[in-house]
Formats: sequence, structure tokens, C-alpha cells
Amino acid sequence: MAGLIYHWSGKPTKLTFEIIEKAYRLPDILRWCRRLVRVLAGKKAILIWDRLQAHRSKVVKAVLAAHGIEVVLLPGYAPQLNPTEWLWANLKGSELANFCAEDITDAETEARRGAKRIRRRLSLLDGFLAGAGLSFGSL
Repeated sequence: MAGLIYHWSGKPTKLTFEIIEKAYRLPDILRWCRRLVRVLAGKKAILIWDRLQAHRSKVVKAVLAAHGIEVVLLPGYAPQLNPTEWLWANLKGSELANFCAEDITDAETEARRGAKRIRRRLSLLDGFLAGAGLSFGSL
């Protein structure tokens, strides 16, 4: 799973969410970066990322930099600083709590249901950012 919580000044906080059935590799990250570039539509951004090897690759950094997206890597072993970790914790404490999936499709359906719930509750998304210590003026 991959999640991105983002906020623009004066706009509601938003969530984009993706599930793939395997581990994320460089081609997946590049596809995700191209999607991010489309979402941002030319706006400059700072992307706060964990230290996954693919996140640190020169090609990923070059693609993002070419579109005005600066990458800031989180310190190692500091999941509390990653807003997306708050998202996962919320899903695990709600839709996925005590949930035994029959198969990957079953798990994916439940995770998507949780993401939909979270998208509708802007206070949750703002709370994930605040919980990670991020402040954007008056959220």
C-alpha cells in the first residue's frame, strides 16, 4: 500500500491511496511519481518520504526535481514523523482490526473502504499531519 496525504494553503487536506499486490520497486515508484506530477499540476511541493531505497534513487530525485518537487527524507527509525504511518495505524485500528481476509482482494476491499472513510473526515487527515509535527498555519 502507498498513501500520500497532501495539503495546499487554503485548500482541504487530501489523501491519495494505492494498493499493489507486491513490494514497491523502482518502476512502481516512478509510475507513482508521474501520478503525483499530474495531481500537482505544476505546483511546487515538498515530498516527505521514508528511506525506502527506491525513494532515494537518482532517477526518482531527477524526475521529481524536474517538476519542482523537493524530496526531504525522514530520519531512520522515526515512523512517528511520517503522516502516512498515522493513516496505517487508523486503518489497522478500524477497518482492519480483527479482520481476517479470505484473500488479497478481500483485504484490499476493506482497506479501500477505510481510505474512503478517512477521505471524508478532513479532521483525521489534518490530525495525521499534526500528529507527525507538521503545521501549515491554520489547518
